Amino acid sequence: MENGGLSSTMMHYFPRGQPVDLRLWIEILFDAIGVASVGLALRGLALESSGAVGYIILGIAAVAFAARRWLPLTSVTATAALSLAAAAVGQNSIWMWLLTQACLVTVGMWRRRRTALVACVTVGSGMYISAIWADGQLPLAPYSLLTMAWTACMAVTGIAIRLHHDYIWSLHERALALEHDQARDLRQKVIEERIRIARDLHDAVAHNVTVISVHAGSAERQLDRDPARARASLVEIRDAARSIITEIEEVLRILRDDQSPLLTSLPRLAELEGLVQTYRELGLDLVTEIQHLPEDIPETVDLAIYRLVQEGLTNAHRHGSGTATLKVWSTPDELFVEIVNPVGQSPSPHTTGWGLIGMRERMASVDGTLLLATKNGSYTVRAEIPLARVTRRDRP
Repeated sequence: MENGGLSSTMMHYFPRGQPVDLRLWIEILFDAIGVASVGLALRGLALESSGAVGYIILGIAAVAFAARRWLPLTSVTATAALSLAAAAVGQNSIWMWLLTQACLVTVGMWRRRRTALVACVTVGSGMYISAIWADGQLPLAPYSLLTMAWTACMAVTGIAIRLHHDYIWSLHERALALEHDQARDLRQKVIEERIRIARDLHDAVAHNVTVISVHAGSAERQLDRDPARARASLVEIRDAARSIITEIEEVLRILRDDQSPLLTSLPRLAELEGLVQTYRELGLDLVTEIQHLPEDIPETVDLAIYRLVQEGLTNAHRHGSGTATLKVWSTPDELFVEIVNPVGQSPSPHTTGWGLIGMRERMASVDGTLLLATKNGSYTVRAEIPLARVTRRDRP
């Protein structure tokens, strides 16, 4: 059953989410039938001027009937035996047998099918014997056979009600499990979205904060000696701050507007040369080898590579010695990025930091692999992305 069909069935049977136990309502009905049967039996005893034995048998049967919910097998056995006893002393046992039939249905509703079948055989045999012995019916007379058929119908009715109850509760449990799975998936999606937003904000801010830091230091040094250069640095700071605001506003716009395209205004590999130039202006001696890349690179890979290069060059500028090499190339099936920079005086952040965590997450999102290693005094960032696999996954 599909989720929509399951939900419709659930709403039909229990619109508030909690299934109603039909057996309890049937037991209330049986209570009413039992009270009526005992009342009619008492009236019959009074009309027949029966002795104390008749009242004792009826009283015990009434108690056994009242206990059927807790002791159904005992109740059906006791009421069947008392019905035979009533017939033996010459009383009208029809109302006693009605109590027995209700107890038999209760056994089918609350106990296993094997127990219900045993009770059915016991009650059926008792009614058959009563019809022949007390009522003077022939063994194959319709009345005698009807008593057994009626008993079988009562047992089957109880079993059917139990099966219906089990089916409804299985639907309920499946609905609860489905709701739990949906809530878990929603929590996972929220967590993933929070991570993605944090990653984008980090990438949007980290580079421009580096630009602001460098130019702020330059403006401080040149303020008295060369006001023109200090003013130029302040202009760069203003432009970097505007860039931060623009990228943050773009992320917020995407969050507020469900219809806005997610990647249309985010940076692409086509802007890689401009990114490289900003780091050169910051004083990073950067050597680049960028091949002509395919035009049909998936958008997710496009953004992931740009952010990887941005974070890698930011770390090279912060923690390196002032020089770095950037290589970007591709084959028909894979795209490669490699950033190498000599390690400076500050410790290399090759195992910690939110930026490196973001790099790993971005590569994982496009089925890529990321290598971060320090060897022979140089820090290497190398990424490999399988273009064919990502292209197939992004294809509608």
